[in-house]
Amino acid sequence: GRLDGGGAYLDRRYLDGMALQVDDELLRLGDADLMVAAAVTSLSWHGSSLRIEGFAYLTNLSFESDFWTEARLVSGDQEPVSLTVRRRDCPRLDLEARDSWNEHAKSGFTIEVDPVALRLDPQSVWRLEVTVGSPRLSESRSAVVRDFDPRSMPATVMASALQDWRRWIAGVDPDTGFTLECVGFSGSVVSAIGYRGGEM
Repeated sequence: GRLDGGGAYLDRRYLDGMALQVDDELLRLGDADLMVAAAVTSLSWHGSSLRIEGFAYLTNLSFESDFWTEARLVSGDQEPVSLTVRRRDCPRLDLEARDSWNEHAKSGFTIEVDPVALRLDPQSVWRLEVTVGSPRLSESRSAVVRDFDPRSMPATVMASALQDWRRWIAGVDPDTGFTLECVGFSGSVVSAIGYRGGEM
């Protein structure tokens, strides 16, 4: 795709070889064409801090150098919590996205989440929302991250270090996607999460 005047348009390269002349407005991409494609590719606890790696881009557009990604944790009626996003390259995306017209390798991100430092409500289940935009687009797009890469997800539940007799649990579910929640410490919890789930 290409950007022009705040809008997104189908690249005319798609029409190479066609005799039909198409007006620009017919090539304009709508909301259904500009969906956020996002997934978690890695989760790991480092003491009380959770590292989330993943990617987020807009379908039918290359993720170019002026594109940006924002992220926040959301939970029902709770006030969203903004997170710091670090960009990273994800070269395999261009091989796996099945989109030979657009490049997404620069859409990778890394996020560090310390639930205690962020004062997350331990009674709530938190989810990850990402927003993708560009100064050349009049509107950004947002979505809750539901997809994940099963090849890099741990087989055991991911648990934080124990703090104030509580542990934070991070996981991904085929139905709901990424979740972050707090559990009280007990023998049954230790049995459930095992010692491979995080730093004990």
